[in-house]
Amino acid sequence: MNARLTTVIALVLMAAGLITLPACTTVQPLAAKVDSAALEASDERRAARQQRAAVPLEERIAMIEADLERTMVPIRFVIGDETVEEGGVLVPRFLNEDGRPGPLLIESNTAVLSALAARYAATGDPWAKEMGERLIRGILAMDARSGELDGFVPFYLHPRTLAPSEHHTHANVYTQLLFAYALAHEAFGPNEDIERHVSLIYQRYVEDNFQLRQRDGSRTPRNNLRVILFTVNARQALGRRLLDRAALTLGDEQTQELAEREQWGGPLLGPLHFRFFNIELPTTSSSWLSLQGMTALTLLGDSYESRIKSLARKYERDDNPFFRAIAAMHGADEDLAAIRRRLEEFPYPATNQGVINTHRTDVEITTGDFVKFNASPESREPLPLYEIASDTYLWKGRLRKVDARLRDRPQTVLGHDLLQAYWLLRWLESREDR
Repeated sequence: MNARLTTVIALVLMAAGLITLPACTTVQPLAAKVDSAALEASDERRAARQQRAAVPLEERIAMIEADLERTMVPIRFVIGDETVEEGGVLVPRFLNEDGRPGPLLIESNTAVLSALAARYAATGDPWAKEMGERLIRGILAMDARSGELDGFVPFYLHPRTLAPSEHHTHANVYTQLLFAYALAHEAFGPNEDIERHVSLIYQRYVEDNFQLRQRDGSRTPRNNLRVILFTVNARQALGRRLLDRAALTLGDEQTQELAEREQWGGPLLGPLHFRFFNIELPTTSSSWLSLQGMTALTLLGDSYESRIKSLARKYERDDNPFFRAIAAMHGADEDLAAIRRRLEEFPYPATNQGVINTHRTDVEITTGDFVKFNASPESREPLPLYEIASDTYLWKGRLRKVDARLRDRPQTVLGHDLLQAYWLLRWLESREDR
């Protein structure tokens, strides 16, 4: 079903009174809520970020990689009282004010693993493969921290005690993990640890009837990947297809046979992006996940090139370099030099302390689309990346959003999003040179 037909159906249902839209809220500009001292501090942060973005891009990448090695947390593969394997590492997302690492989030580690895979594909540097394989072992050790290696990947570990997040994961974790595993398989070749982990993950999903559950049996957020005709949506079908394809391509022989019986072979139904007047669905972060999922599927043997390019085009106004690099991987006519220029705007090192832009007279500000029925002030044109602060990965947010929340205790971000997009770009550049 295409977006135009979906819009027509929605209009008909609204006219008939069969559906109504929730109330929409316009977010007040942050500049109207803070005092002049906060605005001056924000201007100083923006100037400092611009200065750090002036450091040559390759020097910033070298700094990020040095910081990766410096902040990596060794983790042993422990099941019960038995140490099965050593040599794994995990990376924190950020450093606290005192320099201690923050939580060891799975998505930080999947981002770095995909960056290392792309680095190896672009350069053949054995360091990237060695570090990537250590990171894969770290992810398995992360799974096993509960005392059992069973395909349940916690959202994070405590950086000091390595205790797993209690009963907490969600299906999006597995999309990011399988994206990184697909890239690692493409770059490094077959890997026994990936085969073992994908097999355990798939077997767990089958046992739970494709409804991911926490270790205590309770449901997880966004958990349901059961596919029932007439109730399935595009992202649900994408998640299920990704699990099946990963099991068929990366799993062991027993898991491949299981996936042959369980796999869902239906089409990817419905739009992955929908705009109805000035109401937009889904969030940028959902599209960020969809692009990773479809890329993994394509690397594993399916064909989603046209849908990847179509979804990335929906975000042209943001000039998102990660989205553009993903589209270019699948044949989109992207200017790689323009992607590189965009990445050159990314400051490092930097904190996740907010930046305010709504008081500026040199930025044309408008009200953005209603996403989750909230509209925030946005710039009409993309802002330079050093003028945008984010407390998460930059590529999963709107790159024209002009205000970012202020933090009492900002952390130093470790540049995983820049590293990932940069090495995807270098991989694309190396393919052009061949």
